[in-house]
Amino acid sequence: MRLIQVLKKDNRHSGMTFIELVVAIAVASIIMIGSGFIVADSQKGWWKMYNKINSEAVRDAYMARGRFESVVRKSSTLKVLIDEDAGQWVEVCYPDEAGGITNRYGNFYVSDGALNFEYGVIEPRETLGNEVICENVESCFFKRDDKSVQMILTLNDGDQTNKMVCSAFLHNR
Repeated sequence: MRLIQVLKKDNRHSGMTFIELVVAIAVASIIMIGSGFIVADSQKGWWKMYNKINSEAVRDAYMARGRFESVVRKSSTLKVLIDEDAGQWVEVCYPDEAGGITNRYGNFYVSDGALNFEYGVIEPRETLGNEVICENVESCFFKRDDKSVQMILTLNDGDQTNKMVCSAFLHNR
């Protein structure tokens, strides 16, 4: 008799009730929905940062900075021409590829929303080339401070606006 009572007692609680099942499903659903929102929000934030970092304005800023620094760093302190009134252009002089005398010039200026670089021979004055460094230029200002030249460039690609300040020291020659 006692054995029958023990077996009956175990049979009553061997499964889950319907309410326990509903509660377990509700808890699992809340956890899954919360995790889904977290993943979706993280993905949206990731794409926002990716687009901000890889935008056209950022790529243009890197191109402008690289070209400006490479030309100005090899330029001479003896001859630097700059638009003193508006700061819209700067011309620096540097040696040719052989590293001899300073007989080349480079002129940075903005025209039609693009930062341009004109380069050539100083004497006799001859332009060897003119290239567009970057586009989407909203404003550009050049200034000289003793032995350095500074470029303050604002780029706008329609989605974001980036302001970049770039300074490079002139060579001692």
